[in-house]
Amino acid sequence: MKNTMRIVVLLLTITFSCYAQVDEFRLGASAGYGAFQSNSPQISGIYINATASFTVRQIPWFFIQSDLVYFKDRDSFLPSNSKGKYYPSVLLAGISAQINQSLTESFFLRASAGPALLVDKTFSDRNAANTALYFTAALGYQIAKYINLAGNYNTAVSFSENSASYNSISLGIEYRFF
Repeated sequence: MKNTMRIVVLLLTITFSCYAQVDEFRLGASAGYGAFQSNSPQISGIYINATASFTVRQIPWFFIQSDLVYFKDRDSFLPSNSKGKYYPSVLLAGISAQINQSLTESFFLRASAGPALLVDKTFSDRNAANTALYFTAALGYQIAKYINLAGNYNTAVSFSENSASYNSISLGIEYRFF
């Protein structure tokens, strides 16, 4: 678990340490609904994602993005007597290459893909960190000069004996700093 936290910190700091040729820097968050699984039936859950991304001056439509995703069983958010109950979850930390395509002055398409570390906590006796690939597709709208709103489709799949994966749809907002 100690190595997992080191990798998460490394992935998140990569985005913040490349200032020399940065043209645009964005922070965002999204939340949605979906399903995750790991050698089990699909479990419906709530999806939460935090992102940080930047672009370089030479390629204005290409971004490097780091993501931190938390996916938890929807039953954990419902009022109940949860004393002693275990609710499955999945945690993902990754870095991806993102391509933006403007459709009009306000609308845009966005796609990203990259490697990730997926921590599978589907069962109470499992806390497995696996390598994974994750993908995102989004249709967005620029609602103000520095604020974007986007509908996202997110998926990830790991390469291990557990076959942990998730699919979700979410609504996200991001703020562009410069």
